[in-house]
Amino acid sequence: MDRKGSRKNRAQGSVTKKRKFHGNKYTDKMNSDHTSKSAKKLKSDDDFVVHNDPTSSYCILNIFLVFSALQSYVKCKTCDGNLSFSSYGRRGLGFKVCVSCDNCDDRYVDSCPMIGTGYEINRRLVFVMRLIGVGIHGIQLFCGLMDLGDSFNIKTYYDIVKHITTATRAVFDLVTRKTVKEEQRLNIEHELLEEVLTVSGDSSRAKRGFSSLVGIVSLIGKYSGKVIHTVVQSSYCKACEQWKNEKDTFDYECWYDIHKDECPANHEGSAGKMEVDCVVEMFMRSIEKFDVRYGYYIGDGDSKTFKMLLDTSPYGDSFEVKKLECALHVKKRLYKRSAEAKKALTQKKKALAIDEKKKESSKPPIVKKRF
Repeated sequence: MDRKGSRKNRAQGSVTKKRKFHGNKYTDKMNSDHTSKSAKKLKSDDDFVVHNDPTSSYCILNIFLVFSALQSYVKCKTCDGNLSFSSYGRRGLGFKVCVSCDNCDDRYVDSCPMIGTGYEINRRLVFVMRLIGVGIHGIQLFCGLMDLGDSFNIKTYYDIVKHITTATRAVFDLVTRKTVKEEQRLNIEHELLEEVLTVSGDSSRAKRGFSSLVGIVSLIGKYSGKVIHTVVQSSYCKACEQWKNEKDTFDYECWYDIHKDECPANHEGSAGKMEVDCVVEMFMRSIEKFDVRYGYYIGDGDSKTFKMLLDTSPYGDSFEVKKLECALHVKKRLYKRSAEAKKALTQKKKALAIDEKKKESSKPPIVKKRF
């Protein structure tokens, strides 16, 4: 019996179609043009140069296992002697690989690129952990549980945070200047003055309500929809809290003279006043920072901010800031008031219906007399 069958006696339904090849892990090519959304946004303009090397990446290795295997496979190119590998000068997650030869001098290789005198992996770890809200103690716990060697001390951690802060501010200033230029270009397209922008304000706090000690306020361009200016205000400083019981001492005065320029506590008053103060501050710094004026402020129904702008007159008496009402907030308030009115009317109708039933039940029964 012919199990395979022939073309003559094979049933039409038994013929299997050849599957189309869609590629596999060996045929897929790595897209090295843009590896992240941030890189795409920055590479869309010539003002930003983003260098992306797909071969530069990190992985976790067992040092003893890998180095022991390498020692049995490689020889010294100079004297053909045996080589041994070990870690040396560990700082955080970075270290030097010491290559020792029986006849030659020791040679050292950095485990990762260096930024000045520091290892790049340490700054990368702190930066990523701060993005997800983890501080020094969380980093130490993570490194301990993962057996990643010695973690950083507090001084090293805060030095890295200062470097990251400086770099972040520089990048943010560059991005906001680019956004202002884009907003000016869109102003010209809408036949408006180039140096007079229309902005809206938006605020956020660390906690809901008006009990937060930290708040951030941003100004957003009308046509670009991008952040133009941002100010962070805080009513709390941890260092000042530790010195509060020694304010009348000479040591406190010496310490505060150094600390006052970098003290994060730059707000006095209630948490609700943060947005007002931040918006006024950004309006007053617009000419100095971007050489533009914010001529129109799109409000969200809160009259306190605009009233303070009128009282402060950030551009003098010759130029008055005008207010535009946000249509979305108007729709929101209109819908809310309509819903409240509908609810009140429904409750009133129910109450009237109940009162009518009570009145009918309280009436004496009608007695029909027979004559």
